[in-house]
Amino acid sequence: MKSFCSGIAIISLCLCLSESAFAQEDTDYGVYMQTTKKNAVLFRGKRAFNYNLRHNGHCFWSTKEYLPGSVKYNSKLYEDVYLNFDASRGEVLVKSPELLSGIVLVDEFVDYFVIGDSRFERPQASFKKSSPEGFYEVLFDDGTTTIYKKVIKTFTSNTNYNNGAAIGYDDPDYDSSLIYFFQYTAKYYSAKDGVMKKIGKGKARKISGRI
Repeated sequence: MKSFCSGIAIISLCLCLSESAFAQEDTDYGVYMQTTKKNAVLFRGKRAFNYNLRHNGHCFWSTKEYLPGSVKYNSKLYEDVYLNFDASRGEVLVKSPELLSGIVLVDEFVDYFVIGDSRFERPQASFKKSSPEGFYEVLFDDGTTTIYKKVIKTFTSNTNYNNGAAIGYDDPDYDSSLIYFFQYTAKYYSAKDGVMKKIGKGKARKISGRI
């Protein structure tokens, strides 16, 4: 009888936890809707992916911080929103300052977005046959030539020293006991006269004045 009662208690606890989880989901969605107001349409996607293995580095294009910017989404411009870019999964993320998790924007609805002083586009919309998929940072555009930068963060592992020059950026919280990390890779492209081609880092810097 005691065992039976214990079983009932465990089942009840599981049901309560399950109901709490659903309630939490509903509450989170309600908070999103309340805090985002006119930008609520941006927060209808899935939550940002959680890399739950402990690792060094981070998945983001440049910084882990969500920064104020703007995004043209489904042909409408949204300004003063907090954005970041997951360069491992190639996803544009939007976040409300009151919440812990970001939301993934639907790629096909994103015309372009701006984070801080950096503008990001999908050049394949104009150069379908000569550029890989995904978002690129515009380093330079004089109306004739455009220089693009593409950053990829690859989630990988080894037992080497995985920080600084070894992975392409510095992690101030580096932990030598961890074997998982995000490897940084940057590629550069020049788009002119309807053709987009890969160029070297040096040439990209010479034309754009930055990388």
